[in-house]
Amino acid sequence: MFSDLRQAFRTLTASKGFSLLIVGVLAVGISANAAMFSIVNGVLLKPLPLADPQRLVSVETTVRGEPDGTSYPDFLDWRAQTSSFDALAVYASSGITLTGVGDAKAFTALVVSPELLSLLGVPPLRGRVFTAEDDKPGAPRTAIIAESVWEKHFNRDENIIGRPVTFEGDPFTIVGVMPASFEFPFDAEEKTLVWVPVRASRFSASWAEQRSASFLHGIGRMKPGTSLQSTQADLSTIAGRLAAQYPRNQSRGVVVRPYRDVLVKSTGLRSSCCCLPWRPSF
Repeated sequence: MFSDLRQAFRTLTASKGFSLLIVGVLAVGISANAAMFSIVNGVLLKPLPLADPQRLVSVETTVRGEPDGTSYPDFLDWRAQTSSFDALAVYASSGITLTGVGDAKAFTALVVSPELLSLLGVPPLRGRVFTAEDDKPGAPRTAIIAESVWEKHFNRDENIIGRPVTFEGDPFTIVGVMPASFEFPFDAEEKTLVWVPVRASRFSASWAEQRSASFLHGIGRMKPGTSLQSTQADLSTIAGRLAAQYPRNQSRGVVVRPYRDVLVKSTGLRSSCCCLPWRPSF
């Protein structure tokens, strides 16, 4: 055994390039395993750091039985007609650039329906979460930032709430700061640092009125005592009405799954979050 180790050591020291390659491969492998364990530990072994996680479900459009993105008009109809949820929301990952505060800075962002942050049950560190008023067409643009952005780029300015900023060349007002411990979605490649309503982003707003633009993921909090089966039946009935009303929806259905199950399935990982720029499903 010791002779084998000596031979291996001589081989490695004889070729520095080969040695660096081996070290690099080991480093990547160890890092990947550590990252995977961190995700599995945070998502599967620990309780989700959200209010009543057992009542959270994923709500997704299906096309001919296969999961697909959801359009904003379909979501609005689900929200208006369902009786199964305390709250229902949609979101999509994007990128956003802050200007006017030193050099331009790019952040990972989430465009969201106004219910999302209150649905998840994690209160802001400063200010408030979005309201329905923030997502009305033509409403003043509002944004919520992560604590790390507040600290790094605004020096923890105590007057951060109400401060005007520029994202993507458009004027926004900061209305909230989320704590550093908050993370959603859990399977995103990079942590979300900015949240804006769907209609506050000029890009997502341009898709928000199109029933054929399928770019969103849905999440809901079922009412206490409501079963997954009855929730599925409720939304399937709504999907049937939409299919009768809109020819575009005739091949479309809806599937409701426990949110944790969706995370388990995506622990491959990173596959379940829609991202912008979008690939519309026409």
